[in-house]
Amino acid sequence: MSAREDSAVSARRGVGVRVGPFGVLVRRRAVVWTAMVTATLLAVTVMAVLTGTLDLPASRVWAALTGRGSSVDHLVVVDRRLVRAVTAILVGFVLGLSGALTQSVTRNPIATPDLLGVTAGASAASGPSRRGRAST
Repeated sequence: MSAREDSAVSARRGVGVRVGPFGVLVRRRAVVWTAMVTATLLAVTVMAVLTGTLDLPASRVWAALTGRGSSVDHLVVVDRRLVRAVTAILVGFVLGLSGALTQSVTRNPIATPDLLGVTAGASAASGPSRRGRAST
């Protein structure tokens, strides 16, 4: 392969980044998708913190986030909305990670939790807790 063909192939694949003895090939498509997903996550998180049952203007939300708001604003924004948004992000991350681990352990790109018996175990665990309750 000539140098010209080699540079054309590397241009399609991505850009090589080398730091000391370590190197990695960064693909442009992966960088673009990561930037888009990050921007979407940030926008949804901002909307989750700005919206709620108690209608607060953005200035009061910002004041509560920076510690200059009232105690009620702080309670609503920091202790409720922000905690809920961060928890949702972490739960989504963990569920995605568990799905990726399930697929890599089984070496099956369409693996589901029932392959590992997770759904059967969840059903068995929920049975005894339901028997003790009276149905309404």
